Amino acid sequence: MADQPHRRAAKPFEPPPWEKEQFEELARERERAAEEAAVAEAERADADAEGSLSEEHASAIGAEGAVSADSAHEAGKRVDSAQEGREAADEPDAANVDAMLMALRAEEPDPASEVWKVGMVAGLFLTAMGLVLVVWSGVALARTLESGPTAYLGAGVMGLMGAGLVALGVWLVVRSLRKQGVL
Repeated sequence: MADQPHRRAAKPFEPPPWEKEQFEELARERERAAEEAAVAEAERADADAEGSLSEEHASAIGAEGAVSADSAHEAGKRVDSAQEGREAADEPDAANVDAMLMALRAEEPDPASEVWKVGMVAGLFLTAMGLVLVVWSGVALARTLESGPTAYLGAGVMGLMGAGLVALGVWLVVRSLRKQGVL
Protein backbone atom coordinates (compact mmCIF):
# COMPACT_ATOMS: atom_id res chain seq x y z
CA MET A 1 0.00 0.00 0.00
CA ALA A 2 1.04 3.56 -0.58
CA ASP A 3 1.84 5.81 2.33
CA GLN A 4 -1.24 7.49 3.67
CA PRO A 5 -1.08 11.26 4.06
CA HIS A 6 -0.59 12.51 7.58
CA ARG A 7 -3.78 13.49 9.27
CA ARG A 8 -4.14 16.49 11.44
CA ALA A 9 -4.85 15.92 15.10
CA ALA A 10 -8.49 16.26 16.03
CA LYS A 11 -9.49 19.54 17.60
CA PRO A 12 -10.43 19.35 21.26
CA PHE A 13 -14.13 19.62 21.99
CA GLU A 14 -15.38 23.11 22.67
CA PRO A 15 -18.99 23.55 23.76
CA PRO A 16 -21.13 26.06 21.86
CA PRO A 17 -21.26 29.51 23.46
CA TRP A 18 -24.91 29.17 24.48
CA GLU A 19 -24.16 25.93 26.36
CA LYS A 20 -20.81 26.90 27.88
CA GLU A 21 -22.34 27.75 31.26
CA GLN A 22 -24.03 24.34 31.49
CA PHE A 23 -20.77 22.54 30.65
CA GLU A 24 -18.92 24.54 33.32
CA GLU A 25 -21.62 23.68 35.89
CA LEU A 26 -21.34 19.99 34.97
CA ALA A 27 -17.55 20.14 35.36
CA ARG A 28 -17.94 21.73 38.82
CA GLU A 29 -20.39 19.00 39.86
CA ARG A 30 -17.97 16.31 38.68
CA GLU A 31 -15.11 17.92 40.62
CA ARG A 32 -17.26 18.02 43.77
CA ALA A 33 -18.23 14.37 43.33
CA ALA A 34 -14.56 13.40 42.79
CA GLU A 35 -13.52 15.29 45.95
CA GLU A 36 -16.28 13.61 47.97
CA ALA A 37 -15.23 10.22 46.62
CA ALA A 38 -11.59 10.89 47.56
CA VAL A 39 -12.57 11.93 51.09
CA ALA A 40 -14.81 8.91 51.44
CA GLU A 41 -12.06 6.63 50.12
CA ALA A 42 -9.62 8.07 52.67
CA GLU A 43 -12.16 7.54 55.44
CA ARG A 44 -12.77 3.99 54.24
CA ALA A 45 -9.01 3.30 54.23
CA ASP A 46 -8.79 4.65 57.78
CA ALA A 47 -11.74 2.52 58.80
CA ASP A 48 -10.21 -0.55 57.14
CA ALA A 49 -6.93 0.09 58.96
CA GLU A 50 -8.77 0.38 62.25
CA GLY A 51 -10.87 -2.68 61.43
CA SER A 52 -7.77 -4.77 60.83
CA LEU A 53 -6.62 -4.32 64.42
CA SER A 54 -6.63 -7.42 66.49
CA GLU A 55 -9.71 -8.11 68.54
CA GLU A 56 -7.78 -7.65 71.78
CA HIS A 57 -6.77 -4.18 70.74
CA ALA A 58 -10.30 -3.48 69.46
CA SER A 59 -11.84 -4.50 72.78
CA ALA A 60 -9.38 -2.16 74.51
CA ILE A 61 -10.59 0.67 72.36
CA GLY A 62 -14.20 -0.12 73.29
CA ALA A 63 -16.55 2.70 72.49
CA GLU A 64 -14.12 4.33 70.06
CA GLY A 65 -14.23 1.18 67.91
CA ALA A 66 -18.00 1.37 67.74
CA VAL A 67 -17.83 4.99 66.67
CA SER A 68 -15.23 4.24 63.98
CA ALA A 69 -17.34 1.35 62.67
CA ASP A 70 -20.30 3.70 62.38
CA SER A 71 -18.16 6.30 60.64
CA ALA A 72 -16.81 3.62 58.29
CA HIS A 73 -20.38 2.59 57.45
CA GLU A 74 -21.33 6.23 56.82
CA ALA A 75 -18.20 6.74 54.70
CA GLY A 76 -19.17 3.70 52.64
CA LYS A 77 -22.62 5.19 52.12
CA ARG A 78 -21.04 8.52 51.04
CA VAL A 79 -18.77 6.72 48.56
CA ASP A 80 -21.78 4.92 47.11
CA SER A 81 -23.75 8.16 46.89
CA ALA A 82 -20.74 9.93 45.33
CA GLN A 83 -20.44 7.18 42.72
CA GLU A 84 -24.17 7.41 42.03
CA GLY A 85 -23.80 11.20 41.77
CA ARG A 86 -20.98 10.76 39.27
CA GLU A 87 -23.07 8.32 37.23
CA ALA A 88 -26.05 10.67 37.40
CA ALA A 89 -23.84 13.56 36.26
CA ASP A 90 -22.70 11.50 33.28
CA GLU A 91 -26.30 10.83 32.19
CA PRO A 92 -28.36 13.95 31.44
CA ASP A 93 -31.65 14.28 33.24
CA ALA A 94 -34.56 13.56 30.88
CA ALA A 95 -36.55 16.53 32.16
CA ASN A 96 -33.62 18.90 31.59
CA VAL A 97 -33.04 17.54 28.09
CA ASP A 98 -36.72 17.95 27.24
CA ALA A 99 -36.72 21.50 28.59
CA MET A 100 -33.62 22.40 26.57
CA LEU A 101 -35.09 20.89 23.40
CA MET A 102 -38.36 22.78 23.91
CA ALA A 103 -36.42 26.03 24.35
CA LEU A 104 -34.44 25.37 21.17
CA ARG A 105 -37.62 24.50 19.27
CA ALA A 106 -39.20 27.78 20.41
CA GLU A 107 -36.20 29.75 19.08
CA GLU A 108 -36.31 28.17 15.62
CA PRO A 109 -38.58 29.74 13.02
CA ASP A 110 -41.31 27.53 11.57
CA PRO A 111 -40.18 26.49 8.08
CA ALA A 112 -43.75 26.30 6.78
CA SER A 113 -44.78 29.73 8.08
CA GLU A 114 -44.29 31.46 4.71
CA VAL A 115 -45.42 28.63 2.41
CA TRP A 116 -49.01 29.84 2.38
CA LYS A 117 -47.91 32.88 0.38
CA VAL A 118 -46.52 30.64 -2.36
CA GLY A 119 -49.80 28.70 -2.42
CA MET A 120 -51.77 31.94 -2.73
CA VAL A 121 -49.64 33.27 -5.60
CA ALA A 122 -49.72 29.93 -7.45
CA GLY A 123 -53.48 29.62 -6.94
CA LEU A 124 -54.16 33.11 -8.21
CA PHE A 125 -51.86 32.58 -11.21
CA LEU A 126 -53.55 29.27 -12.12
CA THR A 127 -57.01 30.82 -11.72
CA ALA A 128 -56.07 33.70 -14.00
CA MET A 129 -54.60 31.36 -16.62
CA GLY A 130 -57.68 29.14 -16.45
CA LEU A 131 -59.99 32.12 -16.93
CA VAL A 132 -57.95 33.23 -19.94
CA LEU A 133 -58.25 29.74 -21.46
CA VAL A 134 -62.00 29.66 -20.81
CA VAL A 135 -62.41 33.06 -22.52
CA TRP A 136 -60.24 31.97 -25.46
CA SER A 137 -62.25 28.78 -25.84
CA GLY A 138 -65.47 30.84 -25.91
CA VAL A 139 -64.00 33.15 -28.58
CA ALA A 140 -62.72 30.15 -30.58
CA LEU A 141 -66.14 28.49 -30.33
CA ALA A 142 -67.87 31.67 -31.53
CA ARG A 143 -65.52 31.97 -34.51
CA THR A 144 -65.89 28.33 -35.48
CA LEU A 145 -69.67 28.13 -35.66
CA GLU A 146 -69.42 27.38 -39.35
CA SER A 147 -66.32 25.15 -39.05
CA GLY A 148 -66.23 21.41 -38.70
CA PRO A 149 -66.14 19.15 -35.66
CA THR A 150 -62.37 19.57 -35.23
CA ALA A 151 -62.81 23.26 -34.35
CA TYR A 152 -65.50 22.38 -31.81
CA LEU A 153 -63.25 19.72 -30.30
CA GLY A 154 -60.30 22.15 -29.98
CA ALA A 155 -62.44 24.86 -28.36
CA GLY A 156 -63.95 22.29 -25.99
CA VAL A 157 -60.56 20.90 -24.94
CA MET A 158 -59.29 24.45 -24.35
CA GLY A 159 -62.40 25.23 -22.27
CA LEU A 160 -62.05 22.05 -20.18
CA MET A 161 -58.35 22.76 -19.61
CA GLY A 162 -59.19 26.30 -18.50
CA ALA A 163 -61.95 25.07 -16.17
CA GLY A 164 -59.51 22.55 -14.65
CA LEU A 165 -56.91 25.27 -14.06
CA VAL A 166 -59.55 27.53 -12.48
CA ALA A 167 -60.64 24.69 -10.16
CA LEU A 168 -57.02 23.90 -9.21
CA GLY A 169 -56.25 27.57 -8.56
CA VAL A 170 -59.34 28.05 -6.39
CA TRP A 171 -58.48 24.88 -4.45
CA LEU A 172 -54.94 26.16 -3.79
CA VAL A 173 -56.20 29.55 -2.62
CA VAL A 174 -58.82 28.01 -0.31
CA ARG A 175 -56.28 25.52 1.09
CA SER A 176 -53.73 28.27 1.75
CA LEU A 177 -56.33 30.42 3.51
CA ARG A 178 -57.47 27.49 5.64
CA LYS A 179 -53.89 26.80 6.75
CA GLN A 180 -53.66 30.44 7.84
CA GLY A 181 -56.93 30.14 9.74
CA VAL A 182 -58.81 32.68 7.62
CA LEU A 183 -61.43 30.21 6.38
